[in-house]
Amino acid sequence: MLNWNSLRILQIITIIGYLLIIHLAFDAYLRPDKWLGLHRTFLGLVIHSATWSGAISLALYGLSLFTPWNFFFLAAPHFLIDARKCSLQQRFGQNAYLVDQFLHVVTILITLR
Repeated sequence: MLNWNSLRILQIITIIGYLLIIHLAFDAYLRPDKWLGLHRTFLGLVIHSATWSGAISLALYGLSLFTPWNFFFLAAPHFLIDARKCSLQQRFGQNAYLVDQFLHVVTILITLR
């Protein structure tokens, strides 16, 4: 039989799982900057960061966890992380993708605090 603490932990794991699925979908596949041919431009990075942050914010809203600062806290770091991806690739080589994804996940987890 599950007690209250077990149910709460299960709920938290489920929420994090949903957010990670949304993160992967919008960071890898549902990228309007790629559809528009802007994925290597400043405008493309802004569009990508905004759509990614919007998707995560919408999920947080649906889970009743959204606060107005969430969108901006998610968008700004996402923009900066992706903008610095080149230097990450120089520093970490093939592992740059893992570092990039780790930093995005940390941003999401901090937002849940």
